[in-house]
Amino acid sequence: PVNHTFFTLGEKKTINDLQLQMNADYYIPVDETGLPDRGMEKVDGTAFDFRKKKRVGDALEADDPQIKNRDGMDHPFILDGNMPNAVLTSAKHKLTVTTNAPSLILYTGNGFDHTGKYTADFGPYCGITFEAQVPPAEGDDLGRITLLPGEKFKRTVDWKFE
Repeated sequence: PVNHTFFTLGEKKTINDLQLQMNADYYIPVDETGLPDRGMEKVDGTAFDFRKKKRVGDALEADDPQIKNRDGMDHPFILDGNMPNAVLTSAKHKLTVTTNAPSLILYTGNGFDHTGKYTADFGPYCGITFEAQVPPAEGDDLGRITLLPGEKFKRTVDWKFE
């Protein structure tokens, strides 16, 4: 199960000037189609390092092949267990995200192009979403991402607005 709620915190055009801090030491690189193409990599020294608060646009504007291949971010971040998991701020508002999921996929609306029945008003980087999930499986090991009949599943995601 995934939730694709997009946040702007009142920004009118793009999310570039929002500030993001996320407790994640690793991210998973993806290929040009958005599928993971290798294991986890450290965020240290990359555009994906949000361990200290920084402007979202600084990451989107980075000369990083992962950002360029996807025209933004559409990547899983492996959470380190520290709470809150992510904090997004604007000049007037603050969103705090906590979850029991092991990862957040950060998507910056890269594919929005002002077309479609429900998305005609939305362009690239018009919102940001935090998809609380289990990280993608590596290779053929689908055990940790498979829910069998009769198994119970519970995921919590809390959004606190200030």
